[in-house]
Amino acid sequence: MNQAVIIVSEKQPQSGQKERSSNNFTLADFHEDARLTVRAYYDYDEPTQREAADIVFDIKADRTGKDPVVLSGISSGYVMENTHHRNLYIANPRNAAESFTVKISV
Repeated sequence: MNQAVIIVSEKQPQSGQKERSSNNFTLADFHEDARLTVRAYYDYDEPTQREAADIVFDIKADRTGKDPVVLSGISSGYVMENTHHRNLYIANPRNAAESFTVKISV
């Protein structure tokens, strides 16, 4: 089964936010032992799609109070163990020329 989560992120924090640049997503639907690959793209799923290898970002957990950093310094091609977290979001994007799409898949 080819399972994936697709997240659209702004190139900077969303309006009114200090760090958050995407809506929430979950990794809880992946098998708990899954190794996940993160890819970032400009123009995702378009004929002009290109990997956004220049972008670096963090993944934070949406919690009451201060949101903890789950992973930091992520870039396209990063492979991670499944954190199994719910309510995650992309934060602190760096080097993004425009909005981008993150695909996390098995």
